[in-house]
Amino acid sequence: MTNKADASQALKAAQLVACPGVLLCAPLLPRDGDKTAASTQTPSKSRVMISTLSYASLSPLIFASNLASTSRTGQDIIAAGLTVASVLAQHHRPMIEALAAAQNSKQKVDDANILLQECGFQTAQYETPAGQLPYIKDAAVALYLTLHSSQNLPESILALLEFGALLCFDETMPPLIRYNRNWIVTALSNVQSQYGSDKYPV
Repeated sequence: MTNKADASQALKAAQLVACPGVLLCAPLLPRDGDKTAASTQTPSKSRVMISTLSYASLSPLIFASNLASTSRTGQDIIAAGLTVASVLAQHHRPMIEALAAAQNSKQKVDDANILLQECGFQTAQYETPAGQLPYIKDAAVALYLTLHSSQNLPESILALLEFGALLCFDETMPPLIRYNRNWIVTALSNVQSQYGSDKYPV
């Protein structure tokens, strides 16, 4: 059995893993006890969350994302069985900071498309079986993903998301990295010296 000291060290190590930051969008679904949801919500209304992605399989192409159990967006991704993921680029840092502040506000907008535009993102819509979901037009990569499977963990849900469609891709944009819960930019000089390229080494 792992003791508390070992668990603490493992957590610190896990927080040092660098991951590209993404925005995950999900359709806004009615909740139990919400009597007005069915009549007032439209298929195109959606939620957005800040997360990360890593690939879990190459054939088929499957990505993994860890969703907090308390996240309404995460719950809607699991319930709808789909999401749109936008991998953020370096120039999105001011927008993502504005989004984080807006999501912590008591008066936040509960519609992803409006919220993203208010934070300065350029959005487009992708038609899914659950309605239109927004993605970032100038993202490093934007993907439509369907739920392959999920695993309930003590405080989160591990979602395995299978590639469905490529919505946009710009290989000249190094992604914005989520590092120890902060946002950083890849040092291109280090990438060039180690990989002989000016592209993010994924």
